[in-house]
Amino acid sequence: MKRNGKEYVVACYTLEGELVKVYPSARKAAINRSMHPRTIDRCIRGDVLTAKNLLWRRVEKDHVPTTIEPYEKPVVTREAKPIGKIDELGNVIETYPSLKQAAKSNNMDPHSLRDLLNNKYQYSGKKKFIYLDKEKED
Repeated sequence: MKRNGKEYVVACYTLEGELVKVYPSARKAAINRSMHPRTIDRCIRGDVLTAKNLLWRRVEKDHVPTTIEPYEKPVVTREAKPIGKIDELGNVIETYPSLKQAAKSNNMDPHSLRDLLNNKYQYSGKKKFIYLDKEKED
């Protein structure tokens, strides 16, 4: 593949960052690895981090590194969002540190409460909840 007068190839690396093989194109690599070329392209673009437990990079033909940064699984930390129970006028009646605690205190299913908070359906009944910003919480 040529771009801007330079020739590029597709390099395949292990999760430890060691070079496995160099292919002339994503299509040829996909045929060799029994994959779809789009899967490799998505990995090269960064839409996904790995494909078939391999790292993929598009590099200049004459400058193929034998090692790259090893793969590190991203750590996802989820902080609980505070929830507020409000009345018909929009005033916060009660606050809860998390969705789970709000559901438990109000005898609700946590999934139903989450759907209610995300406006998946119109609320019915007297209970209404909102996610609280740090400003509203104080």
